[in-house]
Amino acid sequence: MTPRSDTPVRAVRRDCWYLCQLNSQEIVWLVPFDAGELRLERFNLELHYHAAYNFWNLRGVIAERWAHGPVFAGFQEQPSAQVTLLPATTEDDQNLLGIYGIRVSALLGEGPRRTAQAQDLASDWFRDVIQVLKPKLMNRMTIGLFGLYPVDDVADVVQRLRTRYYDDRRLRGLMPATLRQEEDTFHAAVECFVPISDEGSGVSIILGTVGPPHKGTFFAFEDNERDARWWLGLRYERRMVEPGGIVHAHRDLMAFMRGGLTEFRAIAEAGMAQVLNDA
Repeated sequence: MTPRSDTPVRAVRRDCWYLCQLNSQEIVWLVPFDAGELRLERFNLELHYHAAYNFWNLRGVIAERWAHGPVFAGFQEQPSAQVTLLPATTEDDQNLLGIYGIRVSALLGEGPRRTAQAQDLASDWFRDVIQVLKPKLMNRMTIGLFGLYPVDDVADVVQRLRTRYYDDRRLRGLMPATLRQEEDTFHAAVECFVPISDEGSGVSIILGTVGPPHKGTFFAFEDNERDARWWLGLRYERRMVEPGGIVHAHRDLMAFMRGGLTEFRAIAEAGMAQVLNDA
């Protein structure tokens, strides 16, 4: 189809339209990207605060309330004044952690099952953390998400990434003589950082291929099936810093989580569709 100037680019999927602006041209294509194949592999939600004062010691109320099932069945106390709650050893996977300490508390899940479970638990978990630890000043929230989309031909996806987001000729020019023989096969990711405030609020986005060479790099837990194949991955992090304190911490954290998940999926679907749909 011949591009037309000064109109939006549209990507067509079977059940919806995605609208994005690209070089003031309109291109319409049938999208092979299927949002249902997008796998949320990592979910990490954190609440940071000035020191919490807990006269039960850190193993106290929260461990008693959460570490005896049905979700967690044990705990580890670290020297850094932090406690980590773990699933029962009889569980199929251990890829869920509840973490609380005198400076930060978090909920981490990896794999589709545990990332969904972590989202379901987040409200109750952080409500208890705030009520029990009573932090004096809560000043930062962070959500980190990592999505994976399966690809069959990683070389083709790498080339699409390079030609869509880069001047491939100039990109090849980065290669020194010692790596010149790899200039047709090297991988390139797209990275963006959006600074929102000088205090540290911002959004980080990285889109690129993830596969066997990255085993042990991005995820806390091993997954042999995941780590044995190639994916198109999106790593997303949003931070909100309020030096004066977050007044309605639980309410604001839950809204922050929902907004981050929505933003992540919008970026994943638009960015991955643009790469996978390129001819």
